[in-house]
Amino acid sequence: MRIPPKTKLEKVVSKDATRPVLTRLYLRIVEDDAGRRGFLEGTDSYKLLRIPVELDDDDTEGFVPIDAITTARKLKADRITCNGSVRVVGADNVTAEYDRPDVGQFPSTDSLLDVEPALYEGERWTIGLNPLFLLELAMGMGAETITLEFARASTNGRDSQAPTVYGPSNLRPITVRPQNMLRGAEPNSDAIGLLMPVRSR
Repeated sequence: MRIPPKTKLEKVVSKDATRPVLTRLYLRIVEDDAGRRGFLEGTDSYKLLRIPVELDDDDTEGFVPIDAITTARKLKADRITCNGSVRVVGADNVTAEYDRPDVGQFPSTDSLLDVEPALYEGERWTIGLNPLFLLELAMGMGAETITLEFARASTNGRDSQAPTVYGPSNLRPITVRPQNMLRGAEPNSDAIGLLMPVRSR
């Protein structure tokens, strides 16, 4: 399978050794009208990531150790083989191989990912964020968790005769407030930040 560049899937898996199912990625293979497709999935039960991957003919569904992904990055290998074991072949034919133990049932993700989108005036409502900027605001506040407040804006456009209708804005700054503080940080309910939405390219 080909690993998409710049992805760091190890960021989403659990570090809790008592839950081995969540400390590994899972290669899910789907065969339907669109053909044979592969997805790498990872979760720690608080966040979930699924990314499509390009499969090799002999790849099989199952767990993928995080070490295989990080080793592939170090060896500058963009593909790993996932069948009876997980094999990484890097530059100069440097090879690393990992067991693929069956540690249990990986969570069923289809129902979690198949979510009805929020609609506003019949259209899907979305907003673009720079996650690094959001993290920097949270760190600046000393916050472990934050809340986001979306500004409202008139949706009337140029129709000045119509009754004023307000809805969430995906263009105006988002207000960021601390919810729970990091251990050792002083409570600061008056802290406030603003984050500008990001327009899609």
